[in-house]
Amino acid sequence: MWIFDSLAILVGGIIYGASINMFIVSGDLIPGGATGLGIILNELTGLSIGWGIILVNLPLFIFSMRRLGRIFLMKTVIATVFSGLMVDVFAFMPDVAGDRILACIFGGISSGVGLAIIFQRGIMTGGSDLLSHLIRLSYPRLKMGKLLLIVDGFIIILGSLFVYADLVGALYSLILAFITSVSVDYVLSHAEKGTICFIISSKSEQIELQILKLLGRGATILYGRGSYLRCERNVILCAVYSYELSKLRRIVYECDPHVFFMSTNASEISGCGFLRERQ
Repeated sequence: MWIFDSLAILVGGIIYGASINMFIVSGDLIPGGATGLGIILNELTGLSIGWGIILVNLPLFIFSMRRLGRIFLMKTVIATVFSGLMVDVFAFMPDVAGDRILACIFGGISSGVGLAIIFQRGIMTGGSDLLSHLIRLSYPRLKMGKLLLIVDGFIIILGSLFVYADLVGALYSLILAFITSVSVDYVLSHAEKGTICFIISSKSEQIELQILKLLGRGATILYGRGSYLRCERNVILCAVYSYELSKLRRIVYECDPHVFFMSTNASEISGCGFLRERQ
């Protein structure tokens, strides 16, 4: 839904923009990706970091037009422009960490969380994020954070060694990139976790309709037969995110207090209606 996508872009962009200025720029670090290239352009030409982020993404957007859907690309452009503008808006923020290692830790965590909030909605913020997403379309089992780390490594070395001429800064920036990637993977892995539920009831049709109506989730009907009474019953197989489990359980027991309900944790749920569809 556009309202949730817009909220994710708003919150994630603000967190990311503030993080870049409070920890990363003030610590003379290169975060990699379009932001890293934006910082390099800022050092070489004086162009603001935000507009540098937007400009370096233009060729990638053009390249992605054939590969990605119109709606996805539109959301990505909006997220990229907004995030870039937030970097410029929060340029007044002071240096909070005061130490490079603290800047790496808190900058990596906060910027990673900001990016992950946007990624959860299946939206990219351009640069290495979008490039990593294109790679992940062909290799979906690769983790987003690890791809970001690989892609960003080249930009970090380029900026730290050839622009800042700072080997120590390059090492700190690699630490920053690692912490950012871990933060992104941590948030996204929790977003993908869910629960698989098996529901056995004589009122399966009523339960199925209520799940669709009140929870907005589909279900799969399996045909089963009890081993004791030998009576045939429909078995509802339904996958939900973990935070939806309590609502599903309430729906089921309101329909049938004598229902047989089983649930088991799933390390990932993807596909129709879940994260993979939005990505």
